[in-house]
Amino acid sequence: ALYISNNVGKPAPVLEMNKIVVPPGQRANLTLSDGTNVWLNACSEMTYPASFSEDIRRVSLKGEAYFDVAPDKAHPFIVQTPHTSIRVTGTSFNVRAYADEEVESTTLISGAIEISSENEDYELIPNQHFVYDKNSRESTVSNVNTELYTSWESGSFIFMNVPLENVMSYLSKWYGFTY
Repeated sequence: ALYISNNVGKPAPVLEMNKIVVPPGQRANLTLSDGTNVWLNACSEMTYPASFSEDIRRVSLKGEAYFDVAPDKAHPFIVQTPHTSIRVTGTSFNVRAYADEEVESTTLISGAIEISSENEDYELIPNQHFVYDKNSRESTVSNVNTELYTSWESGSFIFMNVPLENVMSYLSKWYGFTY
């Protein structure tokens, strides 16, 4: 459980936190208390409250997940990764944030999202792909074919101009082998 103070001397309610860990070679799908659907890829983990607080909807992600966020403009949905914070009110997007990979990325399918990284903010529109390079600490945004980044959610992979090492990283997580 997590104890949060509201900074006025009175304790805030205790939030019951859940954690889901997806092992290599598996995927998971869950619906959060606000109706948001999440598909977690292999070797991923997400921490989330059993029930969201009154003001904000926040989850923490390590690995890869596809989010279909329930619309609620009054209560932003935030995905926290080790290097970025993604703020949405209702949209569909993919986040890839594996610790063993050199980049973190977010691909927007529909709606709009705001990403904070290295004290900079980025606003994405549909079909844009945000990449944070952990080594150079630089971020880029480009227009993409979103299927290249979200096909895993439907059980397949599409690779175009991807180095073999990156393909092997995807497949090793998906099928649970080391290379």
